Amino acid sequence: MPRLSPLAIKRIDAIPVALPLIKPMTLARRQITRSVNLLVRIEVRNGTVGWGEAVAMPTPVGENLRSMLRAMSSRIVPYLAGKDAREHAKLTETLARNVVLSRAALSATDMALLDLVGQAHGLPLNELLGGHLRD
Repeated sequence: MPRLSPLAIKRIDAIPVALPLIKPMTLARRQITRSVNLLVRIEVRNGTVGWGEAVAMPTPVGENLRSMLRAMSSRIVPYLAGKDAREHAKLTETLARNVVLSRAALSATDMALLDLVGQAHGLPLNELLGGHLRD
């Protein structure tokens, strides 16, 4: 089996976006008219890019954009910089042990790492994760 070259993480961007909802919704007695999201873009040295996304849910789970961005800048970006994205499981497991870390930020980062590894190997995500469970 050929040795695969590392997917060294070169850049991580945390991009906040607010998307208007077509129809307002009520969550925990609060009307929501827009979805506040965090996009995570991870680029490796060979130019491959992976994307992830998470929504801020301040009412039921306490996640807000500020906590997500703080987790990205203080914990996630410094930890992942220069690491091999192919070590996805080890990287996300280490980050997940940090109890003060925003779970939404971690989720978006996990998604971006998986997208990146799948793209680097030319595999759709379902194949990267083991294939179809059913037809």
